[in-house]
Amino acid sequence: MLLSIFSSLLLQIDTTSAEYQFGYQVGSWLPFIVLLLITLIVVIIIMRKRRKQGR
Repeated sequence: MLLSIFSSLLLQIDTTSAEYQFGYQVGSWLPFIVLLLITLIVVIIIMRKRRKQGR
């Protein structure tokens, strides 16, 4: 029964709407953006620590 409800919900998704397309694009790029930001923050922290140690 749960499977039939789930499959009927899947059939009702409108993948042609602009909101769906926008969400799909953002969702596909978001993990890479988050990883890039985390990497950038770590690099900045490491650079600041090295500058502090050099003084």
